[in-house]
Amino acid sequence: TSATIIAIKHKEELLVSPGPYAKISLNDTLYFVGHDESTLQRVQNFFYP
Repeated sequence: TSATIIAIKHKEELLVSPGPYAKISLNDTLYFVGHDESTLQRVQNFFYP
């Protein structure tokens, strides 16, 4: 996706710089950065194929 997840918000907890074993749960909010404008579309396609 060329995106890097920089934080995951789970309920009221913000996990900054999550490692490779961090779990993403339903209703979590992902914060990510990417290389270009198409990164958002690729991330959406990854989670919602």
